[in-house]
Amino acid sequence: MPSGTIAFLGVIYALLAAFTTANVWSQWVAVEEAVKTGDRQKFVQNKDKRIPETLKLLLLMFSVFLVVGFFLLYFKNPLPGGFSIFAVTMAVSAVWTVIMDLDDPFTGVWNVQIPEEWREEK
Repeated sequence: MPSGTIAFLGVIYALLAAFTTANVWSQWVAVEEAVKTGDRQKFVQNKDKRIPETLKLLLLMFSVFLVVGFFLLYFKNPLPGGFSIFAVTMAVSAVWTVIMDLDDPFTGVWNVQIPEEWREEK
């Protein structure tokens, strides 16, 4: 597989991942600010916003293409090649984990603690 193809996949993946990360981060921040300021109406408006499944599938597809592309590259020395594959796989996995964690602001590592009286809104 030509390295130009992998570079193209990398650029598309990076743009898609950056857009998705910015989107979930702004949604997460909107929910957190609503809780901090006590704005129940803003909380109700933003609490159920999630990434569409189609966008998740698109991001997953480009992630797989990128990692498989690195597997198909020929490396003269297996040590730098293995490290390259490992680094790309870890980076893609980390981005995916952050996006999925921020997509639901009430569960995961980064979560918003909502007041008890708002629990029925959730």
